[in-house]
Formats: sequence, structure tokens, C-alpha cells
Amino acid sequence: MWLHVSEDGENGDESSPPLRTQVFEERAKSILTRNNSPDIPFGVSLNPYRSCEHGCIYCFARLTRSYLGLSPGLDFESHIYAKINAGELLARKLAKPGYQPEPIALGVNTDAYQPVERDLRITQHTAHGT
Repeated sequence: MWLHVSEDGENGDESSPPLRTQVFEERAKSILTRNNSPDIPFGVSLNPYRSCEHGCIYCFARLTRSYLGLSPGLDFESHIYAKINAGELLARKLAKPGYQPEPIALGVNTDAYQPVERDLRITQHTAHGT
């Protein structure tokens, strides 16, 4: 939950309601993202969430919100998309014949252990394959 802060750094007046995090459940079509950039030290990543409650001002993932029609500003930290089928998708992918094991970077685009994870436990269940 975020509070409105005025330009002078004081909490906003009582008429400004606090910004509450909204979580939207999403059934992802895939869960592993591949990259072949020589500048990045991993080839596969898994992100259980889109957007991030931490709201770090410098986060490069903010810009990915525009294709959803959301602002890279407050929408990024207050509209969290939870990939509720992440564990199922990962288990299915790993069970495919011919799958070649390789390291998977977890939570590269947004924090896989952000505050909403306390309740949803998507990262924990995905890591255990459930």
C-alpha cells in the first residue's frame, strides 16, 4: 500500500486514498523466456509475476508495461499480474522428451519474492514443481 506524498514530502491530505496493490491472476501460455544476448550471463529465465510491488524507480522492467496499456509509473507497482499456472507450465516443460537441462534464472524481470509472494507462493510452488 502506497501513500500519496505531496511535493514538500508530507503525507497527502485525508482525501487522497492510499494506493492499494491490485493483483490480477493470469494463466500464462508459456513460462520460460529465452535470450541469446552476449551481454546477459543466462539463456533462460522464469518470471512468476509481471510488475513489481517494490516500485524501484530505476527498474528496467517498468518500460515493459506500456504494451499492456499501463503506465510505467504507478501502474507498474500497483497492478501485479500473477502467473498462477507457473508451476504447472514449468513441470510440463521439464517433462517433455528431449528437454536439455540448463540453469534457469528466476525473477530476472521483476522480483520473484516481492511482497505478494507471501500470500500467493507462486515462486515457492514453481521451484518445487507443484
